Amino acid sequence: MPDKDFVILLLGPMRSGKTSFVKHLNGEGDVNTCKWASGTTTQCNTHKFELSGTKYRIIDTPGLEDAPRSNLSVLKMIAAEMDKIGKEGLTIGGVVYFHRITNLRLTGSDRANIEIFERICGSSFLYRAAFATTMWNTVGSRERSKFSQLHTSIEKKYAHLTKQGTEFFKFETNKRNSAEPILQFFASASSRSGPRLQLEGEVMRTGLSATSIRRTEAGKGIVRQMNGGGCTIL
Repeated sequence: MPDKDFVILLLGPMRSGKTSFVKHLNGEGDVNTCKWASGTTTQCNTHKFELSGTKYRIIDTPGLEDAPRSNLSVLKMIAAEMDKIGKEGLTIGGVVYFHRITNLRLTGSDRANIEIFERICGSSFLYRAAFATTMWNTVGSRERSKFSQLHTSIEKKYAHLTKQGTEFFKFETNKRNSAEPILQFFASASSRSGPRLQLEGEVMRTGLSATSIRRTEAGKGIVRQMNGGGCTIL
């Protein structure tokens, strides 16, 4: 990996395990996360740490919600962070999307949020994306087989992601080093050259105006959801 910070963007619904992932890497230490209030976008505070000689910068974003209008505000904040790290000469090296395994079925909101994740990445960046199911610590031993089958069914449903190189993981907060396989995946993916994160490239080209954000691929998807349209990727 390069000498510069390896930047990882965390995406997912509210309370899906993003901050738990950072705490897990940090040994449950103090973590600075984004400040979020309904209808208000504030700048992210990122968390830095070093592991096996690699310096990481984790961007813990506000959770995606059921309301597309709120998600547009989240997207604006993420775009502002892309602009910020770009001015430091950094780029996004990987993205982790978090999904609660305790959701027994994929709701319309789940599918919409996964579409936003895909649009933020862009198909050519998905080989640097990880999909992590979470909340395994709440699953009893007798139910584990059922939820493992659910994990497999989600992976099969989104087979187009794996075909593009996305890896699926079980992130278990009650297991030591559960986050490290995800970092190892990014270490392997980083050896391959490829295009920027879709949203990152769009921000570089068109800026941060409200109109520009709405015209990004992710923005267009959210606007379609706001207007009552369904998911178009899957």
